[in-house]
Amino acid sequence: MKYLKSLIYFFVPLVVILLISSTLSYFDIIPNNVVKYVNLGNVILSALICGMFIGRHSMSKGYKEGIKVGILLFAILFVFNYLALDKGFDLVRIVFYIIIVITCIIGSVIGINKRKI
Repeated sequence: MKYLKSLIYFFVPLVVILLISSTLSYFDIIPNNVVKYVNLGNVILSALICGMFIGRHSMSKGYKEGIKVGILLFAILFVFNYLALDKGFDLVRIVFYIIIVITCIIGSVIGINKRKI
């Protein structure tokens, strides 16, 4: 159940900020190249929040929980990209997935240190 909640903490801010940035890009308020960086920062921030949540709710070994959640996010995003968008592996996506896993690990380590005993 805690993994489902952590995924909610990943996907809700991700979808909200993606909708806002896409809307601003659609009306030419911000340029498309800025939207790419905003979306990348959004994914990194959402993965950090997700990792912090799972780390705060784990009893010990926060990095292991971060690895679990990071791999779970990797699997979900890979399946979505492969099945829905018809995109396979390339170097940019591999680096992107590695960044997500590392950010989840860092977030869970921060979260377990911020946990109230």
